[in-house]
Amino acid sequence: MKTQEIISAIILSMILQISSDLWYWVMVVPFVFAVFREMNMRDSILFGVIVSAASWGGYAIFISTPEITEKVTAMMGLGSSYLLILATTIIAAIAGFVGGVSGNLMRKALNS
Repeated sequence: MKTQEIISAIILSMILQISSDLWYWVMVVPFVFAVFREMNMRDSILFGVIVSAASWGGYAIFISTPEITEKVTAMMGLGSSYLLILATTIIAAIAGFVGGVSGNLMRKALNS
């Protein structure tokens, strides 16, 4: 797992999220990279978590407006909009974990 691959996957994921407004790119990008790149399970998991957390965290900061984040924060009872962004970033990291593991298992299934 190279730093170049991580950065390119983060950029790709952010571009796809911004251009299509679909949340599930945080799972698709790590899945595709794990299928087509030779990575062990540990690297696939780390790749998925890092790429998804970084791209979603950046996207959440990019799109957040005070009006929306304050309303959602109050609705969820978090107290701070930063906690909302942190909570959604953690959820994205879990989704990236699933994408990385699934991609690694798919590559193994295709190679056997």
